[in-house]
Formats: sequence, structure tokens, C-alpha cells
Amino acid sequence: MASAARSSSVSAEDAVLLLQGMKTCKTVKIQLMSCTLCSTSAPRSMRYKVLSCACQYCKDAVPYMTSPRRLKILVCQETSDVDIHEQGDHQSRARMPSKPFITPQQRGFIQELAREI
Repeated sequence: MASAARSSSVSAEDAVLLLQGMKTCKTVKIQLMSCTLCSTSAPRSMRYKVLSCACQYCKDAVPYMTSPRRLKILVCQETSDVDIHEQGDHQSRARMPSKPFITPQQRGFIQELAREI
């Protein structure tokens, strides 16, 4: 499979939905660093996170090597802008069934309903 690098800049809510639709990943690295997403002169921080593929189908397809699939996620701590960089391909196109997740909007609505009770 050919290695491909893709990048996208999205809002925090869209990033949550994008990550929920992807295969299972595990966090390899996470750290705080100077923001490179914002164009303002004020110093800001961003969260730098690297995820690697943890899908069981990819592990079963090639049990003797790790998947080259990586996601690099950059999140500005001030504006909550998210930049997602994808690199590499999965070893298998099959996808594990995922459990349903609650979006941030749904979580806010649930908390609002709970306060009313």
C-alpha cells in the first residue's frame, strides 16, 4: 500500500466526529508546546498528540509488524482549532464495529436536562 500524507483543519466538534468515525487508535505521545496554528503575535499553547493504529484487523493482517498508520493532532488551547495530519495506510481495510459515542453537543444537552430535574 502506498503511504499517503493528508492534512485537515477543523473545529473541535468536527474533530471529535472525525475521530469517532476512524478505526481504533492509541495515544503514543502527548505534550504541550507553542502554538503554530494561530497567526496572532500573542504566545499561545497547543496540545500535540500522536495516535497510532490499534485496530485488531490490522494486527491480524500483519502480526509481525506495527501499522504505519499515524495521526498527528494539534489543538490550540485558546481557540480550540484542531489540525489533523494523517500519515500511512492501514494494513487492513476492514473495520471493527464501534460503540456509539456521545457528541459534545449531546453531552451539553444531557447536562442541561439533568440540571432541570
